[in-house]
Amino acid sequence: MFQIPEPLHPAIVHFPIVLLLIGAGGAVVSLFTERWCVRKWAAIALLLGALGAVVATWSGNNAKETVGVLAESAETLLDHHEELAETTRNIAIVAAILGLVAAFANLRGMLLRIARVTTAVVSLVCMYYVVQTAHMGGQLVYKHGVGLSSS
Repeated sequence: MFQIPEPLHPAIVHFPIVLLLIGAGGAVVSLFTERWCVRKWAAIALLLGALGAVVATWSGNNAKETVGVLAESAETLLDHHEELAETTRNIAIVAAILGLVAAFANLRGMLLRIARVTTAVVSLVCMYYVVQTAHMGGQLVYKHGVGLSSS
């Protein structure tokens, strides 16, 4: 029988990380080739990554309520992680919308080029935020033990 993991956040957060990184890579590759429908695959990866980021942010906010009392340094890091996660989610949504426009709107010439370049740039910014947010999440777990059960 399928059972929802508890806590949910660490079980799902890796999916949007991977999808957003793949989407950003695809958006950059699509600047140089029309082969393999790279633009469409990148847009789909960005969309799924953005949706996953929404769920990961929601589950992270729920998980924050269960961590209990933390040391001041861990609490500060957790707050910063939360802010970065929300920024990452918002940038991912913008990147997904841009990717969908670049891949599926009936654009030609200079408008298409602008949409593709803008998607790639915003996706790379998103990739930076993904890495920073994930790094802080790792520090919370491995340096401060946040979310680890004592059993």
